Amino acid sequence: MSVPVIQTPPAPYGNPSAVNAGLAGTNTNTAAFQGGRLSALWKINDNWDALVQYNTQQFNAHGYWAMEPLDPNGKALQSFETMAFSPAYEKDQYNSTALTVNGDLGFLKAVYTGSYLDRHIDGQQDYSNYLRSASGSAYACTGAGSVFGSYYWLSKKPTTCYAPVGAWRDQVQNTHQSHEFRVTTPTDKRLRALVGAFYENFIIYDRMDFNYLPVPQCNEQNLAISLAGGPDCLVAPGPMPGFYANDPSLRVNTHTAFGEDVRRGYSQTAFFGSVDFDLIPDKLILTGGTRHYSYDEFEQGSEYYSSTTGVLNHPNGSVQKGFGINLKKSESGFKSRGNLTWHITPDVMVYYTYSEGFRPGGFNRTNTHFDGSIHESGVARYTVGGPKQFLKPYGYQSDNLTNNEVGVKSEWLDHRLQVNATVYRMNWKDVQLPLFDPTHLGNTTFVVNGPTYRVEGLELQIVARLTEGLTIQGSSSWNSTDQTNTPCLVSSGTASSASNPTPAGACITQILGQPYANPFGNKGDRAAYSPALQYNVRAHYDWDVGAYKAFAGVGMAYTSWQANEPANFPNGDDPNQVVNTTLLKYKIPDYTTYDAMVGLKKDAWTAQLSIVNLTNNDAATSISSGQFIKQVVPLRPRVITFGMGYNF
Repeated sequence: MSVPVIQTPPAPYGNPSAVNAGLAGTNTNTAAFQGGRLSALWKINDNWDALVQYNTQQFNAHGYWAMEPLDPNGKALQSFETMAFSPAYEKDQYNSTALTVNGDLGFLKAVYTGSYLDRHIDGQQDYSNYLRSASGSAYACTGAGSVFGSYYWLSKKPTTCYAPVGAWRDQVQNTHQSHEFRVTTPTDKRLRALVGAFYENFIIYDRMDFNYLPVPQCNEQNLAISLAGGPDCLVAPGPMPGFYANDPSLRVNTHTAFGEDVRRGYSQTAFFGSVDFDLIPDKLILTGGTRHYSYDEFEQGSEYYSSTTGVLNHPNGSVQKGFGINLKKSESGFKSRGNLTWHITPDVMVYYTYSEGFRPGGFNRTNTHFDGSIHESGVARYTVGGPKQFLKPYGYQSDNLTNNEVGVKSEWLDHRLQVNATVYRMNWKDVQLPLFDPTHLGNTTFVVNGPTYRVEGLELQIVARLTEGLTIQGSSSWNSTDQTNTPCLVSSGTASSASNPTPAGACITQILGQPYANPFGNKGDRAAYSPALQYNVRAHYDWDVGAYKAFAGVGMAYTSWQANEPANFPNGDDPNQVVNTTLLKYKIPDYTTYDAMVGLKKDAWTAQLSIVNLTNNDAATSISSGQFIKQVVPLRPRVITFGMGYNF
């Protein structure tokens, strides 16, 4: 990826322009992996063994991996060019240890698996485009002429604006441990059973600071100047005293507009069982199983910010704005599965499966008092300065999926042809939907339970050995993902109907005096990021070259078009559409990729040359306006790899 020199136009409210000369260059994005794996197997005796595995990996990336078609001035950029004003990087390191113990109790077989993971991630990305938006430019100005005027900044001084350059930084540590124990009855019996128990504990320590506030923080020198009538300064924000914090200190000299410092996670306990019964031995098998889970979540910490009233021209530490977070909730239930398998012949099997699944809920950033009471913040003002129509929920519930599936697995022509096919229908209810729409819904992301989708599709897989050395294989999937209901963002504000024209329980259709599109989409819409058709075909050929075994292969993969948002969202492909929201809808065109490889084998040695994305296709895998500019994530460019291996 390349970064050209760009000077931004002034932001909407008088911010000066900025130049990114310090980041400009070619081939600016790099990524490096290094790691290791160690395994040790202990054969305790003829009936018991233990396997210990240790993994470590370190990943370091610099630069940007998405491109923008246009710079902020409207000038077209070249392929693999991007615009940035702050350095970007990601550092990711993890260490994991796992233990598996297998044992034979005579009438039962037992398996224990356990693992522990420790992971550290530190990443930063540019956020300057937000400061050039109508909402974000307020963070770069003080004085009576700023976008919110004296009401917002409580200042009567002349307006002072700063260059719109900013970034966000996220520092995360994860710890995860899991334990599972299960026993199975003999597999040669007509009735077979499996029972077990599972436990896991996952904790995330997260400090995320949005460092896009170029207004100076107060120190002894500039505070004196400000109090004497000079430009305003702001107090440094920081975590709220008395609540959990990874780093309780003030965010001094960081340009932090707001941030969060939290510890969150969950623990889960589950018990499960499954029974297989041969209705007709070796022919017709009935399987039934269920899993009971108990899922406990928590989030502790605080959110803090400088962008509010009462933070101008005070010594750091004398004023703190934000709220504490202390949330927890639990859920439990059963999820089950049933299966009927019919072996029509030794080479043809058909089956029917019913299965259930869920994705646990979570929390939004919500004000929690020491007494445990929760204060949900309001958004979606009907008019500027008017009542807030929607109270952001403190959390969101699970979404659930049920699946009905019929399939066939078969081999033909003396096992030279394999054909597998599946037809399924899934009902995905109360889908968890993240909403980030600063123009209408405030500057923080929150999640709600939204629409229900019906997913109908089929999959086909074919493997054919045409000659002794030539094998052709391919697979494809077709999916229809239709929204089956039309929920809406329902007014939950407590203002009277006289001041809030959207009474509680009614759909919110107007925000800030303008029509508001339903963020959940409409009935019949296709789900975002759901291409209707995907398929791949691959050919592999083996032959002898003297004492060597040679092999070569070619392949192609196709993905049909998709959209990044529901159909009713503003159309970002409209040439008259101004990029002033994070929610523009773009059509992501279909694309095809090719790859090839060739190699040699001899004894335990293998050498191979591989080429991925042979034609160097730069098709888009994602397009969005999430950074307040049209941004495209391209396919990974052509990659040529040579490797050697030895089996021992």
